[in-house]
Amino acid sequence: MLGHLEFIGNGRDLAPTAPRVKSVLALLALNANRVVSTDTLSEELWEDRPPRSAATTLQTYVYHIRRTLGGVSSEGVYGCDIVTRSPGYMLRITDGRVDAETFHEMAAEGRRMWREDRVDEAADRLRQALALWRGPALADVRAGSPLTIHAARLSEVRMRALGPRRGPHRRRAAPAARHLTTPPAGLDHGSSPAAQTGDADGPYHSWRRIRCYSAWTNSTTSSGGWRPAPTRRPPGASTAGAS
Repeated sequence: MLGHLEFIGNGRDLAPTAPRVKSVLALLALNANRVVSTDTLSEELWEDRPPRSAATTLQTYVYHIRRTLGGVSSEGVYGCDIVTRSPGYMLRITDGRVDAETFHEMAAEGRRMWREDRVDEAADRLRQALALWRGPALADVRAGSPLTIHAARLSEVRMRALGPRRGPHRRRAAPAARHLTTPPAGLDHGSSPAAQTGDADGPYHSWRRIRCYSAWTNSTTSSGGWRPAPTRRPPGASTAGAS
């Protein structure tokens, strides 16, 4: 999830190539071991304009994913399977992890360590969490509304993990921010399709937005101010009195 969608089994990437099947797998994986309703899956695939055959088509997509996972009546050859459970489907994982879930857990643990003033441990844990990223979230998945929300949340948590802290601990936490000093592999601006087409939402430009935010918060913190919330205060605004 933290880059191109990959489904690794026996050392091979078995992720589907059909765009809508890939979207269904991504949404189920981001909600692993939780039921995703057919309404949510339909919204992901067709927004508010599902075709008459939406239910049958969705069943076909799930069937293809089940075949990849190793069958419809067992736990699959790769330790996971899709369960039909009202009001939708659930990706049940018995052996293995979703990288997005691991990232959330490690980032939360790093923030908890920071609050406990265990600065070195926090920096190490955040560095490990950030190392899971291989590019923008769901980089090769055509995202509808539900997946877009998931990707935005992942990116927000990533920026928080990268954000420098004020005060004497800042230099000690700085190594965690070095992961975005250069673009991730495969996001070279000159070769990026998004760069060539001017796509402002492409992977390279997504990385640039995160990088610019990181540089701005570095500047704000080094001047003695607080790090402002990115969704509430535009760059250059006063940070006095923030908490």
